[in-house]
Parts: sequence; C-alpha cells; structure tokens
Amino acid sequence: MVLSTVIGTVFTAGAFFIALPNFLDGDTKPTPPTQAGALGTTTSATTSPVPSPTTTDAAAAAASTGTGREEGAASDDPPVIFDDVVTLDSKTGVDLDGGTSKKLYKQTADADLYLDWGYILYTSARHSATYDDSYAGPQEGAYARCRTHRLASKDTAKHRFIGGGNQQYCFTTSSGHPGWVQSVNQIDDGGLLVKAVVWRD
Repeated sequence: MVLSTVIGTVFTAGAFFIALPNFLDGDTKPTPPTQAGALGTTTSATTSPVPSPTTTDAAAAAASTGTGREEGAASDDPPVIFDDVVTLDSKTGVDLDGGTSKKLYKQTADADLYLDWGYILYTSARHSATYDDSYAGPQEGAYARCRTHRLASKDTAKHRFIGGGNQQYCFTTSSGHPGWVQSVNQIDDGGLLVKAVVWRD
C-alpha cells in the first residue's frame, strides 16, 4: 500500500516535470508580429494635401473660358477694320471702309483719304474734320488720343499738309468710322506712303 502510493507520487511528479518545459516554452514564445507591426508600430495612412487654387490657376481658368484680359493690352479699343500701309499717288484717293484699300482716281463721297497736289491731304467729304496728332505718340494708343481730340473738337481742319515728315492725323471715314493716318515717306511724282488704321466704332 505504501509502496504503490510512493510509485504513484513519483509518476505524477515525473509527468509534471515532463510537461513543464512545453508549458514554459509555449508561455514565453513571442507572438508573431502582424504585417503592419513588422513594418512599424505606427500604421496611420498618409495622404497628399490638396493644393489650394493659386492666382496662376485662376488666370489659366479665365483664359480657357475667354474671360481673362491681358494686363496692359488695349482692351478698350474696338475691332480694327483696316490696318496697313497705303500708297497715295498725287490726285488719287482710297476707300478704307470695306477692310481693303480701294483706289479712287477722283475725290468722291466714298474717298476716306485723298492726296492733292503739294501733299495736301483731304479726308472724307462727309466728315471733313481732321485732328492733329503729330508727335503725340505711336499707333499704340492712337484710338484713345483720337477719341479725345474728337470730343474736344479742337484743332480741326478740312485738309492737312502731310509731306513725309512726322505728321499724323485723326479723321473719320465716309461711313463714320474713326481713323488714324501717319506719314511714312514721299514717293515719286508727288505721291506719298502712309500708314492708315480704321476702327469699327
């Protein structure tokens, strides 16, 4: 009886010690890291900030819709009907209202510019007032200057000398469009080369 009890106790103790290493080994074995944990303890997602619209973006959008205006441009000028160099022979004229330089061999009601002998320039017989714009500035800005001259109604004349110097004048065509003419150079037999601009106003 005593012997069987001792044997049972020894057997139980042996089983305990045999199981102990497995218990300890399983108890201390580290938990396998997850994929996120293997890469780092912080797994918060990062997103790129959405850029706020800039002035450049706004300007590009305006240009694409046709609402933008170039800074410094003569945006107040009306569309141009005619803008070119014209040859005026002596005793000839031109009609510019149609967008081309139509040559006329006498001073008619449709003649917008007419060159007489002695480099005397006549403008339209319907709107004969011309305004001196000599030395006032280049073609850029001429529309605004001519408008000022017309509103002031100063320094008008029915004809002007335009002998190939720096003369330039504002005038009105036979159809009532504002125009600007600048002397470029004299040519043979009393003719003249001029720069003419007509606006649709």
